[in-house]
Amino acid sequence: MGRPNDLFGPETLDQDSTSSPPPPSPCPPPARTDATPPAADDGLITVSGMENVALIFLSMSGIREHQADMVQRRLMAVAERSHGKLAVSLSEVSALNSSGINALVAVHAKCVELGGHLALFALSPEIRKVFKVTKLDKKMILAENVHEAVQSFTKPKKGFLRGAFTWAKQERDAA
Repeated sequence: MGRPNDLFGPETLDQDSTSSPPPPSPCPPPARTDATPPAADDGLITVSGMENVALIFLSMSGIREHQADMVQRRLMAVAERSHGKLAVSLSEVSALNSSGINALVAVHAKCVELGGHLALFALSPEIRKVFKVTKLDKKMILAENVHEAVQSFTKPKKGFLRGAFTWAKQERDAA
């Protein structure tokens, strides 16, 4: 089957510190299609796993137009393999424009479609304020640290019991 984090794709496999890098290939890499996730993206995105949740660490100071497209593509690919369970660290991100917000919203929607959600953690006060002003803090999970983000996948969703009671009341009224 492969290594344990094959779940997150071949581009996320860690290089063993004891093994030497593979020799360079004499022929150029094949051309990518949109269905093929990029192989490394210059080390800007690191993916690992914890309790069946994909942990993504972004090593970039901002998510703007160019970065947003790349981030969205990569996170969508990881979301497919992790059944929509993504926890993304924004600890190094200090700038986020509307393109970055739209990319994260699209990834969140894909995660929900796949049965999970997107949890963001380690946000700077400025980035947290962006989510508060846009009211996305009400729609997305904003966690303080990685452990809170991972726990958000095991806790029942807000409103679950209310939804169950509403459903039971509708069933009772219909009978």
